Amino acid sequence: MKRIYLLFLIILISLNKVNAQSFQKTIGGGSYDTPVKMLYDNDSYIVAGNSNSDVSGDKTVASYGMADGWVVKTDTNFSIYSQYEYGGNDNDYVSDVIKVNNHYILGLSSKSDISGNKTTENFGGSDYWIVITDESFNILQEYEYGGSNDDFISGIIPVSNERLLLYGYSYSSISGNKTTENFGGADFWVLMVDYNGNILWQKSFGGNNDDITNSGIFFNDKIYITGTTYSDSSGNKISHLTGAPDIWIIAIDTMGNIITDKTYGGTLDEEYPSIASADNNIFVTTRSTSDISGIKTENSYGNYDYWCIKLDEECHVISDKTIGGSSSDIPTDIAFNGEDIIIAGASNSPVSGNKTVGNNGNFDYWVITLNPDNWELKEQIGFGGTDYDFTTRLLLDSHLVIAGTSLSNAGADKTENSRGQTDFWLVKFLDINDMKIQTNDDKFLVFPNPVNSDLIIKTNETSNTVTLYDVSGKSILSKVIYKGKNKIDISTLQTGTYILKITGQNSEQTQKIIKQ
Repeated sequence: MKRIYLLFLIILISLNKVNAQSFQKTIGGGSYDTPVKMLYDNDSYIVAGNSNSDVSGDKTVASYGMADGWVVKTDTNFSIYSQYEYGGNDNDYVSDVIKVNNHYILGLSSKSDISGNKTTENFGGSDYWIVITDESFNILQEYEYGGSNDDFISGIIPVSNERLLLYGYSYSSISGNKTTENFGGADFWVLMVDYNGNILWQKSFGGNNDDITNSGIFFNDKIYITGTTYSDSSGNKISHLTGAPDIWIIAIDTMGNIITDKTYGGTLDEEYPSIASADNNIFVTTRSTSDISGIKTENSYGNYDYWCIKLDEECHVISDKTIGGSSSDIPTDIAFNGEDIIIAGASNSPVSGNKTVGNNGNFDYWVITLNPDNWELKEQIGFGGTDYDFTTRLLLDSHLVIAGTSLSNAGADKTENSRGQTDFWLVKFLDINDMKIQTNDDKFLVFPNPVNSDLIIKTNETSNTVTLYDVSGKSILSKVIYKGKNKIDISTLQTGTYILKITGQNSEQTQKIIKQ
């Protein structure tokens, strides 16, 4: 009985700690609304997702057809400033939103013909639909890419001030404006385009079965794209399956030439990976059901677990870690805050395995932080209502913001009722960057990297000079920072690579910064 009471007390303290350090907002209409991407921009949050709702609840923009892309702009307390709808007479699902040079760029998978506010023709099935807007989300340009079958966009990566890389997966053969052959099932389909929508090149990557993209990054002048593969070595896929499905990573140069082709997994299921860079390594998290097998070095704790892999730049495995409880634990996003790996996902496991926080309903948000050097599980936070709450994205600015979809009414950790079916549920943790105390040996901590707007620099030194250089060596920013946490706004800088130099009284640090 004492053990049970002690365990209950530990869980209660943990949940009270989360509640004291967070706030939340439910946003939705009367039907199904799911967020997929967040940005922090000029003291505002941009939340892009998909909506089947018409005007109802918090939703003040009408639906054009079936599912539309829905963008909500809020202040830092999640109060809604404005909202926008993108779609036609069929299903139009947003997958990504980025900001480049004072323009927002949305990537949607669209089945609509010209209708609603869509003015580009459909080639057949779903196509990549790229929408470029001004800062008020008015449409400036639209482009459509696809063949006669289904083509689904997963993400957009700004490669330079003049080029965008679009990645997704395609079931189409040569048709429409798709000029690459299909190898079987779905293939990775990657396009480099300019801001006028011109295709500079396009490539298909895949084997004789389904190969489905999930996540991508631009890192050290290479593009890393990862996804779920059911293909053994075939087509232009070289690496072999261990089970089915496995996760597949390709690294390509900026002309689309393959540099690396690696498949990872155990004998059962590994699928839907997310990828991030940290220092000179790559980190991948994915859901896994396998015990020790293939490259997996630890047994499963239950059904699905968080499986984390650390890779070098050539995608050779350095180490891996399995984290989970006795039921299903499903990671959905990964990021690096300059010091720790942060993974957000959803869990319906009770306290078990290496999960030390309980579960309120069907699924709860489950966020963990890991030491990137040795996989030490440093912190974990469970947060949810009494029904289904499933994380979709995390965002690092000077805080940690979790976006997900929720079916729960007010209860447990959730403070507002559902607006309809599924809603956007946004949760902001106020001190996630302080989860590990900076030591005297840590002269400077710089995060997040890549960065959209605010670069955070923590220092233990009294006075320091920060200088930011472009790749030609020209100084474009210089300022003095002081002991503690400092925020530097680089939102007006163009997308690209910069060199940050910090000079303190007794030390100096230089590192590469990626502006997204």
